[in-house]
Amino acid sequence: MKAAEAMNRSVVSCAESDPIELVAQRMRDSHVGFLPVRDEDGRITGAITDRDITVRIIAEGKDYKTSKVGDAMTREVYFCSSTDPLKEVEDLMARRKIQRVMVIDDGTLVGVVSLSDLSKKEWGFRVARTLQAVSSS
Repeated sequence: MKAAEAMNRSVVSCAESDPIELVAQRMRDSHVGFLPVRDEDGRITGAITDRDITVRIIAEGKDYKTSKVGDAMTREVYFCSSTDPLKEVEDLMARRKIQRVMVIDDGTLVGVVSLSDLSKKEWGFRVARTLQAVSSS
């Protein structure tokens, strides 16, 4: 199995300069808690999650109306190719204790593989193993 078989192809993204309030609304409207972040040239520079917004903006007392994505985003993100074996993607998730891996082909974001995406497939034992590894300390 390849990453392409598990990835979500409907990926909404944002820019580092986007206001946090707008991005939170985009997450709400798209029913997601994660957005890849692009620079002005369209390259992926990180990701922002609903947790990033909560911990780095709200909990620190920053104004969410004036804060930008660049103020809260996570810059350390992980990638794979759509042709990479899904086992390698799961191993990466387990090793790095991450819940999502962005899928890049020819420099273009084509999808995201998440634990949630894996759980929607009938790979229960694999998802359980990966989730256990991601969640362990």
